[in-house]
Amino acid sequence: MGKKIVIIGAGSPYVPAIVHEIALNCKKDIIDEMVFVTHTNLRLNTIANFCEGLLRRHGINAKITQTISVDESIKNADIIILIYRVGGLLGRKEDEMIGIDLGVISQESQGVGGFSSALRNIYLLQELTPVFKKYAPDAWIINLTNPTGIMTCAAHRLGLKSIGICDAPYDLEYKIAEWIGESVENLQFDFIGLNHLGWMIDIQKDNLSLMENVFSDDSLRNLLIKLLPEGIEFTEDYLKFIQAISAIPTSYVAYYYYKNAIIEFQRNRSGTRADVVQEINTRLFAKYEACDYEKWPDYFKNERAGYLLGKSLANVVCDILESASSEKEYIVCMRNGDTVLNISSDVVLEMPVRISNGKIIPKNKSKLIHGNLYSLMAAVSEYEQMTVTAALSGDKGIALQALATHPLVPTIEIANILLGRILEKHKAYLPQFER
Repeated sequence: MGKKIVIIGAGSPYVPAIVHEIALNCKKDIIDEMVFVTHTNLRLNTIANFCEGLLRRHGINAKITQTISVDESIKNADIIILIYRVGGLLGRKEDEMIGIDLGVISQESQGVGGFSSALRNIYLLQELTPVFKKYAPDAWIINLTNPTGIMTCAAHRLGLKSIGICDAPYDLEYKIAEWIGESVENLQFDFIGLNHLGWMIDIQKDNLSLMENVFSDDSLRNLLIKLLPEGIEFTEDYLKFIQAISAIPTSYVAYYYYKNAIIEFQRNRSGTRADVVQEINTRLFAKYEACDYEKWPDYFKNERAGYLLGKSLANVVCDILESASSEKEYIVCMRNGDTVLNISSDVVLEMPVRISNGKIIPKNKSKLIHGNLYSLMAAVSEYEQMTVTAALSGDKGIALQALATHPLVPTIEIANILLGRILEKHKAYLPQFER
């Protein structure tokens, strides 16, 4: 019997990239049906029609079912992918602006912006959970919704079998491989952190570590420059610091290492990233509407950051569906357990895993993390745990504690102001705080 995949938030422009990669990597007859769910038909027909064309071009006859509600249509799903954004791009824009005047970094997954989107997205997940358990109790819930690590933690609290997937570690692997001058397939990577707060802690070729050579190479600065966010200027002090910690950060870690520079950039830029994304989406949807397959998927890669998301997700999905057992490694967000001993077992880490007969098995066990990596992971993981508790309970006191704990929020007073703004601006999406 073929498998069933549900995508909740199927109006996302990423969906064709996801479907394309699944079609490339899965056996042709493994999937019988895909269910596309979104709260409005505005973009659903466009995405579904384009994806039907993609499947046919790959010789796959899976049916695409469209719906605007999560109901019996998800029955017996094997995998449910979450890629929704409560509040849409307008909500993201408000999150990006909410703390700038107070000198607080605001971004859709970082700091106060990530906190705000987490509260909204977790509330919807809590509402959907009984439906998941009723109609698809054995499904894997795969979180792409930001902030992915916090969403995966919430899914675990709600009793769901869940992992999260982000493209950032894969982007880091490809950039490192390009810099070294090797194919990514010829290298082995060890990675640790939280979602959007992670580091590459080992790079091997033929089971020999390259890390000593990496950190003594004068051209390391060239790699680090490529890993900085837009508008941030590389410094030699940064190079010395990265050499001191002997770990290569994803681009998102710069929000902690370059706090002042990033808030200055956000204050001075014209518009927000949400504005830019809206313009990009308009161009993409025009091509989807026209079923323009010429140069696909190149035009998607050229338009959207995070184009590796589909590829990083598809390999995991296909191995789960096919009950594969291999030595391939993937980096996913999942419960720590006993992977890192000095971080709480309930924390969701981003780490390498293998898939064996449908089970996801961490590569590492009983690790200890020290120094700067530990201090950041410990603080942010505690913030994430409290954020999940606040979102699920509607407890304003815990919400305030969570914000005040985050390293990017400087004072209790500012945390209190920010919480008030969030609860006011997003009141319609946060009924749990009105109880």
